Amino acid sequence: MTWSFRGVAWVSPNGTQWSELPLAGISDALGVAAGLDRIVAVGTTEGGASASVSLDGGDTWQPGDVSPEVVAFTSVVYHDGNFVAMGSTQSTRNGSAGVGIWVSSDGLSWENVYRGGAEHSIGRLAVVGDEVVAVGGQFPSSAWTPDQGGRQPADTVEVWASTDGQNWSGPRVAYAAKSKMLVTGAAIDPDGHLVIIASAVLGADHTRVVPVLIEGPILGH
Repeated sequence: MTWSFRGVAWVSPNGTQWSELPLAGISDALGVAAGLDRIVAVGTTEGGASASVSLDGGDTWQPGDVSPEVVAFTSVVYHDGNFVAMGSTQSTRNGSAGVGIWVSSDGLSWENVYRGGAEHSIGRLAVVGDEVVAVGGQFPSSAWTPDQGGRQPADTVEVWASTDGQNWSGPRVAYAAKSKMLVTGAAIDPDGHLVIIASAVLGADHTRVVPVLIEGPILGH
């Protein structure tokens, strides 16, 4: 069976009644953030990563300009005047690929500000107080076989942090996994601790997963 996707947005004035609207330039929508006077959605299209911007509360959308080297944008947040997105890049001449971070002041034009190595995978972004936090993992470079979202089961869970979305510290190992992990989300709890959710891969067939919660202090605090 061949799957095809069409990016859409659902807009509601009250959280109960919803209207479906197409997302210009996105076939597979993977993340959304709101800030300034706009909403920014990110994802993929046939040509690679894509972004779409709405200036009227989601009623209409215009596509952004994303470098063709970016395979997918899979997470986006708004922080301190900028939209910050993570995405996976195409393979380089030596056959390696990686996951990096891009910044945009308007959601239309994007600049690469951090490029991870082939052995590091950034899975999700979260705003934690005055920082943007990226969570992901590390694995042997020989094992790098990312899917469309740049994801790969990792040996350790890692954390990066930035106060402006452009200058990053890390990665710092947050958790040494006993089995392969696939980081899928991050948030902040009421006590100010970073909570990371991941799936632990069980079995040689890599088909069974169980959720794992990892909680600890924010990087740098």
